[in-house]
Amino acid sequence: MIETIIFDIGGVLLGAGHRDKIKKDPAFRENERLAWKEFKVGRCSEFEYWQKVVQGTGCEDQAERMMLETRTLFQNPNKGPAYETAFKVKAAGYDLAIISDHVAIWARPALAALGLDKLFEPIVISEEVRMKKPDREIFEYTLGLVKRPAERCLFIDDMDVNLKTARELGMYTILCKEKEQVEKELKELNVLISF
Repeated sequence: MIETIIFDIGGVLLGAGHRDKIKKDPAFRENERLAWKEFKVGRCSEFEYWQKVVQGTGCEDQAERMMLETRTLFQNPNKGPAYETAFKVKAAGYDLAIISDHVAIWARPALAALGLDKLFEPIVISEEVRMKKPDREIFEYTLGLVKRPAERCLFIDDMDVNLKTARELGMYTILCKEKEQVEKELKELNVLISF
């Protein structure tokens, strides 16, 4: 029986963010991919992340502007496909947690802006714990915090590579694509949804 539902943030609770826009620009794509690997586990500061993103692009003088614009975006985030679902399963009595490859300076204001910060305990952000998905250790760490065996947990993420580890540990999983699909799969798992 599922008792705890663990959500990802980006692409699940929150909609498209700055990284989706940057990844579309070939001038920044590779720099951003490499910089994100360091930033999401706390190996560089926010400003250092942006310096790495713009390095060699001719936009080096734009790092601070991009940093401030991104903070503003996260203070006014888009709702993701499972945003409403989180409120429904919480109202139905499930415990909720978060595991996300993210940074606190962006994730926490975004969660607060949408009223999500009060729904989840714990909120495990890769940058704060210096662990990342799909590594086993971040899932085991979170299971320790929720004090539930993997078999009583469900993990919802928008990337199948992250779900693989959760499944190997014994968690139920849902690949988040859209709201209706997530809620259909929750019902198939006998998860009650309050409407």
